[in-house]
Amino acid sequence: MAFCVFEPYHDDDGAHVMHPNGQERFRLAGDNLISQAWYEQGEPIDEGWHITEEYLIHLHTNGEHNLTNRRLIIDFAPRAMNRIGLLELRDIYAYKWGNHNPVPLWMPLMFRYLRVLDQAYDPPLNEAGRATILHQVPVPSPDADVYFAFLYLQPSFNFGPIGATNATFLYGAALTYFQQFLPQPDGFQPPC
Repeated sequence: MAFCVFEPYHDDDGAHVMHPNGQERFRLAGDNLISQAWYEQGEPIDEGWHITEEYLIHLHTNGEHNLTNRRLIIDFAPRAMNRIGLLELRDIYAYKWGNHNPVPLWMPLMFRYLRVLDQAYDPPLNEAGRATILHQVPVPSPDADVYFAFLYLQPSFNFGPIGATNATFLYGAALTYFQQFLPQPDGFQPPC
């Protein structure tokens, strides 16, 4: 996945669109944005906490930018020429688990994304065609399709070594914390 910073603007027809600014990428792990947010929120352990896209942009740009001029986009198929898959990272819900120890052991994360673009191309695009499409991507509306992903970070705030599975099992207090942010069908009863 590529972690790209996009800049919103209005095109010649007044449509609200965005494009990669070509200068910035953002890093969530590796002692970067998520760890900064955790420290700034008082290093919570054995409880859930939340990071918004606006707050991540604030951290990433040292307070210089916000949602009006930056968007955090995940390109989940950055090398594909037969598909463009873009999601806007809107929220990260985290649970820093320590099992009542002062040292955190691991941190399951729930990412909430808005769908920006998920399009297949046949015949495949070339680099120029892909760049043209990315230059004018519609800014998603607040009611765009919502995607969720669950991953975990190690105590070092890294996703783990290359090739490691980063999916997470949830149970107990961590599961209860995340359930409150998921859409619930009528009559749903949580398992715990």
